Amino acid sequence: MDNNPANSASLISSLPGIEPGECEVAELLTEIALEVETMMGPDIMLDIVARSAIPRVSCSRDRLRDAVIQLLANAREALPAGGTISIEASNNHRSEAKAVELRIVDNGIGMERETLRRAVEPFFTTKATGLGGLGLTIVGHFADEIGGRFHLHSELGIGTRATLFLPLSGGPAR
Repeated sequence: MDNNPANSASLISSLPGIEPGECEVAELLTEIALEVETMMGPDIMLDIVARSAIPRVSCSRDRLRDAVIQLLANAREALPAGGTISIEASNNHRSEAKAVELRIVDNGIGMERETLRRAVEPFFTTKATGLGGLGLTIVGHFADEIGGRFHLHSELGIGTRATLFLPLSGGPAR
């Protein structure tokens, strides 16, 4: 695999564009929970919390699904002895840009400061298998393309929180 940063930028830019669309986040999270149940295993508790009526977001349902599954896979790997992964969706009224805030939180091993700083860099990885350091880069690219944001927070020995801010599509979920 080519670790040249210039080549990694062209790799990310060659990803398929985001198809326009709307997505109901709470419905998608329920489907994902059923889909990843076997990936999690018996030692992982998956907790989904969708606070209030979550408005539709403006993005490709498939690309959001892929981003959430990538974040869940990373959280699962941070729990070698088991633990809990929470997926929380809520309206974000703290910022001027109204958005749905989607958080994936694990109580796993966490990341050292330098690892956290580099986590979204293309080809940076601490894993022996997987996407070769592209998973979080792709999630960040997805957020940028839809006009959202992606943020990671981690504390060594406590866990990690990945947050996606997803722009609203205009209409509340039914």
